[in-house]
Amino acid sequence: MSKDAYYFTHDSNAANDPKCVSLIDQLGMEGYGIFWTLIETLRDQPEYKYPIKLLPALARRYNTSFEKMKAVVYSYGLFVVEDNNVFFSESLIRRMKPLEEKRRKLSEAGKKGNITRWGTISQSRGDRKAIASRSQVKENRVDESTGNESKGAHTVSSNRKGVIGGKQSAADFLSWIESDHPTIHAMTEPFDEHQAHMIMAEYSTEDIIRIIEAMHNKGAHKNASAYGTFNSFAAHDSILKEKRRCAYKLYTYGEVCDMVAAGHAEADFDSKIIDGVRCFYRKIDAINTRMQPHVGPP
Repeated sequence: MSKDAYYFTHDSNAANDPKCVSLIDQLGMEGYGIFWTLIETLRDQPEYKYPIKLLPALARRYNTSFEKMKAVVYSYGLFVVEDNNVFFSESLIRRMKPLEEKRRKLSEAGKKGNITRWGTISQSRGDRKAIASRSQVKENRVDESTGNESKGAHTVSSNRKGVIGGKQSAADFLSWIESDHPTIHAMTEPFDEHQAHMIMAEYSTEDIIRIIEAMHNKGAHKNASAYGTFNSFAAHDSILKEKRRCAYKLYTYGEVCDMVAAGHAEADFDSKIIDGVRCFYRKIDAINTRMQPHVGPP
């Protein structure tokens, strides 16, 4: 899986909460595991809310039953259900407020930096895309003329690149496809809202943008199914292949930005180039991998 593991606080004595005690008494540790799976899922969603209608698919994904997952959502006071449409955790939202405030301050600082650098923050859409493109080439790409990495120092910024990401909804994803990639939007079987949710839960912003642009550039809009074509391109994407093959987790630029904003130290990360794109990894993960004993023939 390429989705990053974003940070959120977790009390060490959460199991002693009376609601969790009741949950464990009736559904055992499986029920408690379902609870934390739901919390982790909510953490990655826009506004920390998740559609009720996707619970069956989520239950299948984590090898449990829809009935048990629905019981955890509805029966123990651990979640709030809005109009039988979405559910959320008041506790999670409360715990995320300090991080959101930190991100807001980082965003304001970034806007001030943009004013200093570009003179204004109200560029046209084309200007913004050109600026993002120049910045990404400068920070994330290999020098195409020499094959060497950029000699400039690479600094992680909290300003995410790309036209989607952060707290975007499935509707935002579909709107982006329609406006920026109309040929893909016009496919015989275009993306629907459920498929958009699944893609945004599975892949990082940079991975989504890269795969969609590859579909566009290679004329994949001639295929029938947008979702099927996306999955096919994702299966053959060299960066995703490397992430699956690598013994330690690789992160995109945007994922590291979020982790730094959440409190990780920038110095904890190093990077390497894969297919012309800079990918990041935690130094401690690489060290731990090298220290693991060799298993198998020499």
